[in-house]
Amino acid sequence: MIEHPKYPAFAKLGLRWCVVPTVTSFTLKLGGLEYPCCPFNGWFMECEITRDLLEPGRMDKMESIAGSIGVDPTDEEDFWRERVQLETNKAVMYSFRKDGHSIVDHVTAQGQFLAHDMREKREGRECPAQWSWVVPSAGGSTMPIWHHEMRDFYIEPQYDYQAEVYEVRKQCQVAEEEVLTTEDHGGFFENIL
Repeated sequence: MIEHPKYPAFAKLGLRWCVVPTVTSFTLKLGGLEYPCCPFNGWFMECEITRDLLEPGRMDKMESIAGSIGVDPTDEEDFWRERVQLETNKAVMYSFRKDGHSIVDHVTAQGQFLAHDMREKREGRECPAQWSWVVPSAGGSTMPIWHHEMRDFYIEPQYDYQAEVYEVRKQCQVAEEEVLTTEDHGGFFENIL
């Protein structure tokens, strides 16, 4: 249960989050082979969970959380969205730590990435990074990583996005009477196979 140390009404929203993120629908490319069924897991950064809780198209809880912390969602001059985001970050961190679960905050994560990237550069290697994934959504412009040069490029081993395998298979199930034979098309399929 996600709760806030200062706003008891936050807990009444009944928001929950899993502790370990499991990532699927990726292909692992390793040693010239592709492994299409290779799930992996990591750990959460608090602003990832906050974005999922707040953004439209995801859980879209921005206004209900605003109400639980006493912020007026009609007052644009009060920076209500930023306040909700900050308090939700606090609630997520508080809840994970209170329950003894691992989580990293965005300030620590950006520092860890910068240290890693600089180590790689000192050794003559470049570290691929996608700016929009590395710079935190909360307070990004206030941190050194905001102006850090980075390029996104491809190296292996690599996890790549792939289609939802089971969804594709479901869509590809064709009734036997619908299957075209080579006779239906004068040997056309034999020529391309």
